Amino acid sequence: MPFFRLLCLLLFEQKRRPKTVGRLVLKLAVIGDVHSAFDQRDVDYFNRSDYDAVLCVGDLPGLRHSRAYDVAKMMSRVERPFFLIPGNHDATTLNQLLAELGGVGPLMTLGGRSQPERVGRLSDAIGKGRVVGYSWHDLGDDIGLIAARPHAMGKTLSFRTYLSQAFGVTSMKESAECLIRVIQACPHRRLVFLAHNGPTGLGGSPTDIWGCDFKADGGDWGDPDLEEAIHWARADGRDVLCVLAGHMHQQTKQGKRRNWRVQADGIWYVNAARVPRIFKQDGQRMHHHIVVTWDGIETRVEENLVSLN
Repeated sequence: MPFFRLLCLLLFEQKRRPKTVGRLVLKLAVIGDVHSAFDQRDVDYFNRSDYDAVLCVGDLPGLRHSRAYDVAKMMSRVERPFFLIPGNHDATTLNQLLAELGGVGPLMTLGGRSQPERVGRLSDAIGKGRVVGYSWHDLGDDIGLIAARPHAMGKTLSFRTYLSQAFGVTSMKESAECLIRVIQACPHRRLVFLAHNGPTGLGGSPTDIWGCDFKADGGDWGDPDLEEAIHWARADGRDVLCVLAGHMHQQTKQGKRRNWRVQADGIWYVNAARVPRIFKQDGQRMHHHIVVTWDGIETRVEENLVSLN
């Protein structure tokens, strides 16, 4: 090979590689299902941190769904780039959620009609933070954040009235197609997926990462539209660094510990839903989140328990 051509190839490969290979290219904090467990101590901690962004998988309130806006206002004080994908408790009402769980059509429709206003209120409350869903966002260094279907509850398409109004999505097939269009629009080769509930395909026992723990026969409680979108991204030549979600709490209904991270086909799948995320341990007040780092070569995923007394 002529020397000049070899030199050009070497320069081209160098340009394609991350600028900081061997050092941290990306460092993310991932907050699991909150359920009111987020306070000023968290704000101060994240503002002192060196995270490139803070990602939240949703479910801000407990049973009082109106508390979601108070938690979002607290999160608005975080000065790092902040992304929230709404869960099934966010910008919804308890009656609406019960109707969705029970399949009560008229109440599902009634609750869904006013949901866009509540989503707008949530977005206003979180300030400079972003309420995301069916969207892509720039994380820098040729890394894109793909926000999946918002308000997911697992396995079926929930909150259909709202999804139809806001995104034109009325079926799981249309949801997968919408996610694929988002990936197509994203210019980045490397992707991080953010969802409330994880994808299908990772097991159906109660202790599997998104396995069902509230039915006697168990089952895979992941979302098929998300699995299809991830497969499409890989077939398109994208490098999926990780898939971040929650919803299915790490403590199962049987009192066992759920597998919270799984590596499959080179992708880290992470369930960040450690509930409660703030708890006492040996007299210390511990705050939980997940740390995801990428050094240009390898993705690493670790739990982080921080004493914030």
